Formats: sequence, structure tokens, C-alpha cells
Amino acid sequence: MALLKTFTGGLDVGIITPGDDMVEKAVDGYDRMHKKLAKMEEEGMSPRRSDVVVLKEGPTAIAQGNFVTLEQFAKEFREKTGGGHIVYTGKYGKGLSRNRNPFDPAIAMGADKITTIFNIGRDEFGNTMLNAEQLKELNRMRGDDYTALTAEQVRRLVGPLKHQTTENDYAKKDEQWGDVLFAWDPLEAAKLLGGKILLADVDERKETKAELGRCGINNVWALDDFMCEPAAGQVNGFNREYGALGANMYHDNMVKLVPHSGDQIVAQVRERIQSHTGITPEASIVGDGCFMPKKSKINELWDPECPLYSSPFLNLIPVDVKMKATMPGLIEKHNGNLAAAQAEFALIVENKYKENLHRQGTTPNASIGQILGSLADLQATSGDLGTSVVLIKGKVDERQQDIFYSGQEI
Repeated sequence: MALLKTFTGGLDVGIITPGDDMVEKAVDGYDRMHKKLAKMEEEGMSPRRSDVVVLKEGPTAIAQGNFVTLEQFAKEFREKTGGGHIVYTGKYGKGLSRNRNPFDPAIAMGADKITTIFNIGRDEFGNTMLNAEQLKELNRMRGDDYTALTAEQVRRLVGPLKHQTTENDYAKKDEQWGDVLFAWDPLEAAKLLGGKILLADVDERKETKAELGRCGINNVWALDDFMCEPAAGQVNGFNREYGALGANMYHDNMVKLVPHSGDQIVAQVRERIQSHTGITPEASIVGDGCFMPKKSKINELWDPECPLYSSPFLNLIPVDVKMKATMPGLIEKHNGNLAAAQAEFALIVENKYKENLHRQGTTPNASIGQILGSLADLQATSGDLGTSVVLIKGKVDERQQDIFYSGQEI
């Protein structure tokens, strides 16, 4: 009898450097892992089409050389916006992050004046620099004709600003580029300031743009409006789907974008594994997982999607038929006949698969790709530690794949 029902493991593919063949490294890691699993003589641990091969986006982009310089971004930013006064905010203000705002110096270069507006309270991802007592004190002043306060006013009124986890005062960094405000309603404060708006929003950027458009404000950009095409004569340094969203500082003045052509990379991983093994697994490229630690209440998903790219099957929602709740009744129905109860349970699950065939994963119904992408992110911890590829086995039901791929080319 098999001891392992499911398996998740990081594949040792070494440190990734620009110019590496990330697809080949993933395939080689997959092959070597299965050779090790074969030595365990563990049932069900051979290559299977229900396997999911997850590439971390950071190492994938590094291998691809998908970098831009701050100067490149600043040039495009000025060309598209025309410079002038830029108000940098979002529905929940600008996000607070140690490493997720790498283009701040470039935006300062591309604008003539910058006003950054943070939210009084939490940003889009649950970050805040105000503790409960400070927030309570500021909210007492809300009726006193305050639309926004400068960062210095906030410090003077309620004391030092400290992120709830890192204890950094991120407003200080932004003060070197221009004015910094805190507002109860950042978008309303931005409207009163006039000027052009650069949205910090990730998940709700399209909705926020539409909301501002209904108010007659059309000089609005989000980060996915920049770096969407390679510069003349270059093959990297862009992303057509996500632009500059999800970027991280690489080193010096170099910024790493999300890997481009991700659907092609996913397809190549599947095709090469198929040529080696005869089976075609699922595959995806993942950055942040979508989970929120209860203590900090910070949403870890700063990337525009989880997964960023995936094989189509992973867009489905999983079937939620709980064996522990269903089987007791079926066993009783079949007078203790376990085989008959299991057969009926399998039929219930199969019918659920058919019902869910065309339903896409949306909150609160996370897709298979979102769930497994989050699992892979937790397994990898960080691509910088060398866990650039994760193999997940036993988490996908081949019966659901049969139904999905019926009549389709895999």
C-alpha cells in the first residue's frame, strides 16, 4: 500500500542567472526528482499527467533577462504622461512595501512634481503605519474639515509612523521625491489636488480607472500601462499582459519585471516533459501565493495574478465534495457495503466535475491554480534560496482532467 498520497517538493535546479534555459532546468529537475522517487518504490510517484510543475516567476524572469533600467522607465513615463504634476495613489492609497515600489526614483525622474497619498488605515493589501490608538485619534479629527494631512502633521499629532511588521516609516522614503499626504479617502484627495493620477492599485486598477473616468478624470495611468513593449532593438524588458506590475528591484538601477511570454514557457515545459516521458503534466508560473496570515492581516499577493500563467485546466475551480461528510450516509445507505458506497461517491464527484467544467475560479471559489500556486509559494519560500521549481503530485484528479480535455488537444 502506498504511504504517500500527495507530494510537494522543491526541485534543485541551482542558482538561476541571466541566459539560463529555465524550461530545460525545470524539465531536468522533474526527471531527476522522479528517478529519486522511483528508488523509494512508492506507488503512484511515477510521472503522471496529474503532476503540476510550478516555476517561480522571479528566477524565470532572471533567466529570461527581463530587466529594465530606471532610466528606461523614466523616459517612457514622461513620454506617456507628459510629466507635470503626478499624484501617486489608489483607492486605498499607495501600497506600503520594502521592495514592491522599485520604480519610485524613475517616476520622480519622469515627473516634474510628485504628490504621494497614503490611506489613513490599511492599504490595498492590509499594510498600515498607524496602530489602533493612532488611528482612533486621527478619526476623532475627521469631522474637522480635514481631507488630508501631511506626513509631518500625522507624526506631530499621533507620533511616529511604523509599519505593523517591519516598523519602517515608508513615508520618509517618499518624502525625498515630493509631498506626502495621508487621507481618509485618497481618491477624493487626489481629485481635489488636480493634476494627473498614477494608480498604485493592483487588483482593482481597472475599476478605479473607470470610477475616475465617470468623474471626468481621464489623465490616469496604472503600472500596467508602462513597459508593455520592448524598447527598439531589444527582445526583453517588457510584459504585454502586466507591464510594470509585479516588478522587483534587481540590483543598482536595474528592475526585474514579471516574465514575458509566460504562456509559451508553460507550453514548452509541458511539451518537453511529454517528449521525455510520454505524459503531459499541468504547469504554471507563480509569484506570490494568495494567502493572508491571520496575525498581520497582510495579503501576501502583490502580484497581479496567482498564477501569472498556467495551463488551461488549472483555471477550473476544485470540486468540493467532502468525503468525511458524505461517506457515512452512503455507507449506511448501502448497508455497510464500502465498495458500493465508494462507487456512488466517485459518481457524485464525477457529476460535480461536469457541472463545474466551465466555471472559472473567483473569490471565494479559488481556482486549482490559485490553490496550488499558493502551496508552491509556501514550499519555495523564495526563489533566491534556489527553490525555483516546485513539483506537486496527487493534488489533481485525473478524472477531472479526462472530462476537461475530452475532445480537446492537450
